[in-house]
Amino acid sequence: MLSVMKRARRRWLGQAMLEYSLVLWLACGALFVGAFFPYKDSSSHRTQTVFQMLMEAYQTYNDSYYFALCAPMP
Repeated sequence: MLSVMKRARRRWLGQAMLEYSLVLWLACGALFVGAFFPYKDSSSHRTQTVFQMLMEAYQTYNDSYYFALCAPMP
């Protein structure tokens, strides 16, 4: 009787882990794929993906950092 309960509990835990991992994979996939769908940018009126906007923002930050780093001292 005890071994039957242990097997049933193990199956329930396995099913819960499978469901959790499936939902997690779907959520991660939706977030990852969502970054590559085109999005209409209201300020520049062009279509870009979220990933392109993030890379453009990083490039602007990087350029301004190196400008300040290489600026001559007054």
